[in-house]
Amino acid sequence: MPSATENKQIKRKRILETAAELFMQKSVNSTAIDDVVKAAGVAKGTFYLYFKDKYDLLDQLLIQKSAGILLEAFNSIQDFESAEPEYIAVDIMNYIIDYLCANRELTALLQKKLSHCLRDIMKEDVSELKTAVDSFVYKLIKKGYTKEEARKTLYIITDLTGSVCCDAIVLQKPYGIEEIRETLCQTVIKIIAKGGEKQND
Repeated sequence: MPSATENKQIKRKRILETAAELFMQKSVNSTAIDDVVKAAGVAKGTFYLYFKDKYDLLDQLLIQKSAGILLEAFNSIQDFESAEPEYIAVDIMNYIIDYLCANRELTALLQKKLSHCLRDIMKEDVSELKTAVDSFVYKLIKKGYTKEEARKTLYIITDLTGSVCCDAIVLQKPYGIEEIRETLCQTVIKIIAKGGEKQND
């Protein structure tokens, strides 16, 4: 039988999962808290134990979804230890692009906020994604970056990928994703290479 703590986590997860489905089906604006609690099968008071309002729920949902995508992307890299950071970044980007292409409703929900989760990851001491992020940051440090510049660079790359993907996949403007994918990858390679050169000057 689940403990009280486990029950709380189960309810919170159910609310998040239900909200994700409703937000993607109906849009955030068309979904009320009453819709979420009814579909999740929880009391309205339970909702307010975990979330301040609908927009706090959306915020936490975006962080959870973004973190999940990024962790899957990092875990997909088979030769992480030996690969150069710019090519790890490209592999991660291609994974994210393919994932978002296959999940267009989620791409629309993310609203260009793929990097949303990084602000909280940077503050936390323990998480699987933080471990992956720290490993990538360490590779950039070995390339000549300071720790702070490495973290900023990762944030910029993630934000750039999210923004381009949202426009290219959801709106297909001003370019479709396959029109812009190679340029995006080459841009990230240049960002990392230039950053390393700058730090070594």
